[in-house]
Amino acid sequence: MPTGVLLLLAVVAEVTGTAGLSASEGLTRPGPLLVALLAYAATTALIGRVFARGARVGAAYGLLTGCGLLAATLLSVVVDGDVLTTAQLAGVLALGVGVLMVQVGRR
Repeated sequence: MPTGVLLLLAVVAEVTGTAGLSASEGLTRPGPLLVALLAYAATTALIGRVFARGARVGAAYGLLTGCGLLAATLLSVVVDGDVLTTAQLAGVLALGVGVLMVQVGRR
């Protein structure tokens, strides 16, 4: 499996874990908590495989956390109906640009 696909799967697993953690309502609902724990374990295993293939920590982890934050923010807007302020939108835009710059800087 290509390294980029492993990284994408790690992002999906991380966002799934975060959603499960939120849905666990303070760790009181066992089903969503189990989803969160399994998803975070999958994230760790996947990013470990990415590192094992020689990916630089700064680039790979930066992408994981940056893309995870972007995806989680989008999920909160779509699922929870959160409304972002102008400052938050600017932050999301800056983060997106930062994630791209990390990748462009690799070449």
